[in-house]
Amino acid sequence: MSFCLSKTDCFITVNVSVKQIQHSNFYKHIDTLIKKHDIPPNHLEFELTESVLMNDNDLSIQLFNKLRLLGIKISIDNFGTGFSSFSCLIKLPIDKIKIDQSFIKNLVTKKSCRAIVKTIIKMTKELGINAVAEGVETQEQYDFLAKNGCDYI
Repeated sequence: MSFCLSKTDCFITVNVSVKQIQHSNFYKHIDTLIKKHDIPPNHLEFELTESVLMNDNDLSIQLFNKLRLLGIKISIDNFGTGFSSFSCLIKLPIDKIKIDQSFIKNLVTKKSCRAIVKTIIKMTKELGINAVAEGVETQEQYDFLAKNGCDYI
């Protein structure tokens, strides 16, 4: 649940499936909904899983670019848990990468998780993408992420 101080502070994040993206009227439907409900597109973010990236094709790339032109943000959810396609990060207009909570959960106890999280954060910085850590529950996790430059927790 999100709480907003005002309409300008609100963001709507929507999980989008491969099936939805492949639907021929997806863009038109989104455009219609935005206008009908007076939603500022720059306050809308579509969350995609890595499986959507694996269906990398010219139509998907065109769709994401059109959505970005409307002002909609695109983020990759659960990054690192699927078959990460780094070439898709270059082709698709991504705004955020959400680091899966399974890595965050084990930050303190597993060196490998610390290495993976540090690497993802560094990669996002180099690509000009924001890093988001999901499932932060302890001060130690927070401190590690803050020290390593994670953008959102």
